[in-house]
Order: sequence, then structure tokens, then C-alpha cells
Amino acid sequence: MTDDVQIAEAFADHFRKTCTSFNEDQSSRLQVIYESRRQNYTGDPFLNVYKFDVELFETVSYKMKRGKAADLDELTVEHVVYSHPVLAVILSRLFNLIMSVGHVPYGFRLSTVRSAPTNG
Repeated sequence: MTDDVQIAEAFADHFRKTCTSFNEDQSSRLQVIYESRRQNYTGDPFLNVYKFDVELFETVSYKMKRGKAADLDELTVEHVVYSHPVLAVILSRLFNLIMSVGHVPYGFRLSTVRSAPTNG
């Protein structure tokens, strides 16, 4: 196939067949079980082994590659690495709070991808 529309339709058809239940009664029964279990699901407990500490934050920060594009807030790795040491404390606490309540702030989910300029 070379036509974009035909290729897209072939993919859609393939995944429609792959993701369609063979037995609607079984599918409905499993859906009810899933929804009842999900209602009370809280995930694994937040143990101390999962906690971020300042040392971990600094180790990871210093290993990150420099000279990369800034994020949506125009922050770069250099901003973090060369900032006041209290930033590591604040961000470690923030990450632990995110982990303990199980909620990622909406802004953390946003990203952008920038490609390098081409020569030519």
C-alpha cells in the first residue's frame, strides 16, 4: 500500500479486530469486576525506599546533559544545577508530596519536543 488513507484504514481495521471482544457476556462481566476493584484501588504504599532525598536529586541533576533545549517554562538543566542549594530540598519535598498523594500536577504533564536545526 502506498496511499495514506488506505494505510490508515488498514491500521484501524487491524486494531479494531484485535481489540474487539469475542464474547460480549465475558467482556461485560470483566468490565464489572474491573470497575469494582478500581473503585477502592489506592496503589502500593509509599514506602521510604521510594522517597526522594536531596542527595538523589543532586546526583540525578548533575548527571543530566547540559546545553539542551529549555522546557515550557524556559528552564534548563543549568538553571537547576547552578541554583541555590535550597532548590534541591524544595523539589525533593515536592516530588515526595506528589508520590504520597498520587497526583501529578497538570503542568508536569505538558512537554514540547524541539528538533535540532538541519544543515542545508
